[in-house]
Amino acid sequence: MAKFFYGLILIGLLAGCTVDQSDTGGFDVKESAQEKRTKYRTFVSDEELKTQKELAQIEAQKRIELEKISGETRLKQLELEKERELELLREKERLLQIEHEQAMQRYMLIGGILLLLLIGAALLWYFDKRRKDKLRAYEDNLKKYFHQKENEARVKIAEKILDTVASQELSIEQKAKLIDALHGPVANPKPQEDEKTQHLIEDKKDQDDDTIIIEPQDSDDDTKNTK
Repeated sequence: MAKFFYGLILIGLLAGCTVDQSDTGGFDVKESAQEKRTKYRTFVSDEELKTQKELAQIEAQKRIELEKISGETRLKQLELEKERELELLREKERLLQIEHEQAMQRYMLIGGILLLLLIGAALLWYFDKRRKDKLRAYEDNLKKYFHQKENEARVKIAEKILDTVASQELSIEQKAKLIDALHGPVANPKPQEDEKTQHLIEDKKDQDDDTIIIEPQDSDDDTKNTK
C-alpha cells in the first residue's frame, strides 16, 4: 500500500508539479507558457551575454597578442634599421680611411717626384759646374802654355840677335836696329794663339775625358841653359 502511494506521488511530480524554492517552501502549480518563454529568453540572454563576454575577452586577448607581435616586429625593424645605420657608418668610415690612405700615397708620390727633381737639378748643376771648372782650368793651362811658348820664342829671337850682333860686323845703325828689335815687341802671335785656344776648348767640350793639364816649363831654366 505504501508503495502504491509513493508511486502516485512520483507520477504527480512527473506530471508537472514543481518544488517551490521561494520563501513559502511549498509546491506550486504548473508554470504557464508565457513564464517559460520569459525564462527561456532570460536564459538565452544570459548565455548570449556570457558568449559575447567570452568573445570580447578572446578579442581583447587577440588584440593584446597582435599588439605584442606588432611591438616585437617594430622592435626588430628598429634593430635592423639601427644595424643598417651602423653598417653604413662603418662603410663610410672605411671609405674615408681608404681615401685618406690614397691621399697620403699621392702626397708621398708627389713628394718623391719633387725630391727626385731636386736631386736631378742638383746633380745637373754640380756636373755643369764641374765641367765649366774643368774647361776654365783647361783654358788657363792653354794660356799658360802659349805664354810659355811666346817667352821661349822671345828668348830664341834674343839669342839669334845677340849671336848676329856678336858674329858679324855690322854698322852702328844696324846694331842699333837689332838692339831696338831685341828690346821692342816681337810680332804678336796672339790672334793665332787665341784661335788655336778656342778650337782646343771647343774640342774639349765635346770630350768626356778628364782635363789635360799642361805644366809650363820654367823659361828661366831654358835661358840659363842656353847661356
